[in-house]
Amino acid sequence: MVVLESLAGTGHKLIRLRPKVGEKLEEIAMDPYVFGVHIIVQLILLFKQSSAWESEIWPLCDQLHGSTKGTPY
Repeated sequence: MVVLESLAGTGHKLIRLRPKVGEKLEEIAMDPYVFGVHIIVQLILLFKQSSAWESEIWPLCDQLHGSTKGTPY
């Protein structure tokens, strides 16, 4: 699961990744303004082969970059 959250009153967004690792659901939270491109690269590595790619990742990238096109980068 991928969640994009706004941090109240800061203008910053936080990405929460909840990938399943083994039998456990891991949670990784990162600020895309701090980690920049690293976040997108990690998203690509985590979800490239999953069905979440089209439904979750591109829309998330669009939100991070302010795009409304919904197209791959």
